Amino acid sequence: MLPNPIILFALSAMPNTFACNLHNTVYKLHPIPTTPPTYPIFIPGADGPADPATLGYTLNHHALLFYGDVLGMRHLFTFEVNPHSSLMFMRHAQGGKNGTGFQDADTMFMERRNREGLMEFLSYATRPHSSFSHLGLIVPDIQAAQARMEAKGVNIVKRVGDAVDPNSSIPAALGFPDIMAFEEGIPGLRALGFYGNMIIADSDGNLLEVIQQN
Repeated sequence: MLPNPIILFALSAMPNTFACNLHNTVYKLHPIPTTPPTYPIFIPGADGPADPATLGYTLNHHALLFYGDVLGMRHLFTFEVNPHSSLMFMRHAQGGKNGTGFQDADTMFMERRNREGLMEFLSYATRPHSSFSHLGLIVPDIQAAQARMEAKGVNIVKRVGDAVDPNSSIPAALGFPDIMAFEEGIPGLRALGFYGNMIIADSDGNLLEVIQQN
């Protein structure tokens, strides 16, 4: 096991349930552009306090309106990598449980790697042939975690600081339909800090993204 504390934060992009309509849901908040957009695009969250009726909810399940309005999660940000792929993060406020102590979006964003209950949704043009895109782990020392993975013989698909092999399973897991689309998305991934993360595979080939806590 990895050093504590480890926060399991994301079960993302189940093709049958996650993210199919997130793109449309989020963009209804923004006018249709008159000129082609320049990627990557960062859209910060601007949600108000969660409904008090959702106090104590920690379970999460299906798209911006459902997760936000029904289950009280807050829209942290949306990041459009390129026209083929975008991701959205949501979480419960933790200045108190679920809005009892209101946190603005900026505060929640700054604390995103030090809190539980963070969920990632992917929106993409294709559907990878796996049950989910990837899990995410936040660890206190990513170099120590990488050394431990190596010592345990874990399949490290991408080491910390390495570029992504376009022929690996990572581009499909991130929702890119082909190598060209992936290469178009590289600037966005770099801006997101993805190249500083580690990608490992479990015994069934499912990917886990390991991120440094900050």
